[in-house]
Amino acid sequence: MGAVTGPGNRDAVLDVVVEILEADGYDAVRVRDVARGARVSSKSIYKMFESRDELIVCAIERWMDASIYEQFPVPEADDSLRDSTIRTLRAVFGPWEAHPRMLEAWYRTRSGAGLQRLTLQGNTAAHRVSESLLERQDPALARDLQEIISNVALGLISRFVHGEISVTAIMPAVERAIVRVTTPEQADRLT
Repeated sequence: MGAVTGPGNRDAVLDVVVEILEADGYDAVRVRDVARGARVSSKSIYKMFESRDELIVCAIERWMDASIYEQFPVPEADDSLRDSTIRTLRAVFGPWEAHPRMLEAWYRTRSGAGLQRLTLQGNTAAHRVSESLLERQDPALARDLQEIISNVALGLISRFVHGEISVTAIMPAVERAIVRVTTPEQADRLT
């Protein structure tokens, strides 16, 4: 009788993938090792997931939901765009600072097969935060800030992945960019 591929096995498989990603990183994920750790066959894994890339994307999505997106802060009624943006990004980068190999795996997966799925997941999670905040803001400023901060953060994450900076250097640099862009005098100069 073959291995069962039910939801419990899927969860066990994804748990093992997350453990490997956290401990040893993206390149250490091997289907045979995952199968051994989850006590299923490699064939069962390929019945659940189309490929190794799909397996890793699913594990990262699950980790992101549990570690980051479920914890997203809801903006306070008197929050400024600056304060809410910084608080939200701290909620994202806190778990990544504690688990830097997951940030590397997210970046590598997002740069390849998982780009659309991980972007959609992040946008969906951020929508509930941004919806109430953007009601009170200039939409053009909010879009510009999102574009600037997204590019700054991805650039800094890339530098981290390539060993140029530490994971703990990312958020302070992002905060400085947010403060500079949202300072009224700076905004006036940009128009």
